[in-house]
Amino acid sequence: MGKVTNASDLMVRPFSELSISEQAAVLKARFDEETSIPGTQKIKTKGSIGEEYGLSGSSVGRLLKLNDLIDPLKDMLDRGTLYTKVAIQLAFLPENEQQMVYEVAKETGTKLTVDMAIRLRSHTGTLTDGFVRRYLRKEPIKKKCYKVPGRIIEKYFQGMDPNQVDNIVEQALEAWFRKGAADV
Repeated sequence: MGKVTNASDLMVRPFSELSISEQAAVLKARFDEETSIPGTQKIKTKGSIGEEYGLSGSSVGRLLKLNDLIDPLKDMLDRGTLYTKVAIQLAFLPENEQQMVYEVAKETGTKLTVDMAIRLRSHTGTLTDGFVRRYLRKEPIKKKCYKVPGRIIEKYFQGMDPNQVDNIVEQALEAWFRKGAADV
């Protein structure tokens, strides 16, 4: 992985063998080269560059955006600990806000999700440490309650302690799933 210093050095390896950030650097070098020609339309250029590498123009655009990530986020992307869709959203944040997000995620052990990144991006330029911590907080898992109809309680659990009922239901479910009788 490592830091990309010269995109032309990467062109000696097959494009598909490059890390995502290296692919982004190669595409940026090609894009900058093509768009330095006066009168070149950027949209057509992305499409033509994409054809060279077997990508769509929109894929080229997304990969180009990844060049705006700070190095620690690029490293996470290359290691597979940051999804590309998340990285693209974070690339729209200024560097100082990306750094803040990286530090908080690292400190709290939070795996960044697309929803988190979209919420953060919606506050581009105004993020504070408090905002970042709030948006990176994992939502608590909502407990689901299941009601047992009164007729079943009367038939099987009449006069039993609620803890006994819980134990019986748990044992019955374990036996049911162990037996493979449930088709779930």
